[in-house]
Amino acid sequence: MTRKVVVAVCLIVLLPLWLMLFAGTGGGKKKDQQVGAGDPANVPPQYLDVVKRAGSICPEITPSLIAAQIEAESNWNVTSTSTAGAKGISQFIPSTWASSGMDGDGDGKADIMNPIDAIWSQGHLMCANVAAVKGMLGVPDSTAPLASPAVKTAMAKVGNTSYKGKCEQFVREAFGFPQKYATANQAWQDAGEKHPGDMNPPPGVPVFWDLIGGANDQADHIALSVGGGKVVSTSVGKNGAVGVISIKDYTGPTAKYRGWAGVYHGQHVQPLTTFSTDLPHSRPQTPSLTGDVVSLALAGYNAGMGAVQKYRGVPPYAETRKYVDKIKSLAASKYAPTKGQAPPAAPGSPGASAPAQWALSKKGTPYRSAGCRAGTCYDCCTLVHDAFKNTLGIDLPMAIAGETPAKRKCENAMLTLASSYGGTYVPATTDSLQPGDIVFFQAKNVPAERDKVTHVGIYTGNGKIVDSIPAGGVGERPLSYYAKTETLLPQAVRVPR
Repeated sequence: MTRKVVVAVCLIVLLPLWLMLFAGTGGGKKKDQQVGAGDPANVPPQYLDVVKRAGSICPEITPSLIAAQIEAESNWNVTSTSTAGAKGISQFIPSTWASSGMDGDGDGKADIMNPIDAIWSQGHLMCANVAAVKGMLGVPDSTAPLASPAVKTAMAKVGNTSYKGKCEQFVREAFGFPQKYATANQAWQDAGEKHPGDMNPPPGVPVFWDLIGGANDQADHIALSVGGGKVVSTSVGKNGAVGVISIKDYTGPTAKYRGWAGVYHGQHVQPLTTFSTDLPHSRPQTPSLTGDVVSLALAGYNAGMGAVQKYRGVPPYAETRKYVDKIKSLAASKYAPTKGQAPPAAPGSPGASAPAQWALSKKGTPYRSAGCRAGTCYDCCTLVHDAFKNTLGIDLPMAIAGETPAKRKCENAMLTLASSYGGTYVPATTDSLQPGDIVFFQAKNVPAERDKVTHVGIYTGNGKIVDSIPAGGVGERPLSYYAKTETLLPQAVRVPR
């Protein structure tokens, strides 16, 4: 008996750390999150935070839907393995995980059996399915970085020699993303929905190479697909100019092709489904589908998007149809927003912009100056910070430790570190912005190398923001107010409500 006890203890010691933290009733270093207004009911507390994050990546996939899907997949069993080989709490097939698995807990690894990684990846894969379905239906996806502007921006730089040796900068600037990675290799390691070896990527997605030997051995290479097996890339023209080259021509003994990715800089990239005549590619329209976006995305998770496309709707498989119906029913009942609490408001409605409403309640409060007491005055950062802290309990970053003065400031911290507080990047255009989105500005008379982001505010709707400025303190102002002095940066941040 003693020997059996010793063996059991050894087995416990050898269990992965995440299993000890998350198995059973929870525990571990991170305190279980308390259920709040609008949170899905009946979610095991140790998973509530990641379920909410995974259900806030795109508006169609809610926390309630993520929770219902987990019950349908594994009934919250972190060690579940199906007869088909699907593994973990979200039941990923290993081949799907190889291209879609992501690091959800920040430990630098994407582990199919780690429930936090799996649920985070589940949310991203579901939103990728949503984007694919919208493309097939011809519905614009306002939550994904639009590939068309990225391709057009990149193509406009053909012949430019200033990006020689700066491939990651070239691609991220095409999307309007702030700097996150120093090299293309880092971007590939963190990318999601990878398609290794596929030399015919859709237009508008990033593609990657592993450079072997030479000065760029560790940095590697990234370019942007323009369709037809071609990319727009740095360092392919005379004097290192930007140019268009086929993937096969770029690939060789010193440049091993890795593949392309559907998630870049933590954001879903929406491939082009229709093409402008000014771009050097064309592809026929994808056949349309029958059914609602969520049902089709769920069907794609269960049976594969290929089956959805083949049958132009939910496939006629009894298992898949039962799966879709069960999840939608559970999401509306067992995992509906917390009983007794109002459900989350639809994006764009007043209830979805509690931080904006809080900030508006401070209209007339003077701009922050030396000696004023906290809460009696605000600069732009403290107004935005306190608005989210007091309404959603989200503590926005106010500095980036160890950075240069131009990058460490609060405005840049809120933009650059968006993923640290659950934020996602959205286009800062009036047709994409929703009340509660955080918008950023760069003063036209201040060089970016001296101050990377100079102002921040909260979008309130109808082309207006609430912010605090020296000339008037807290107030609601139209975006046009800043047209002469500030540049509205292309990416805003949307925080889960």
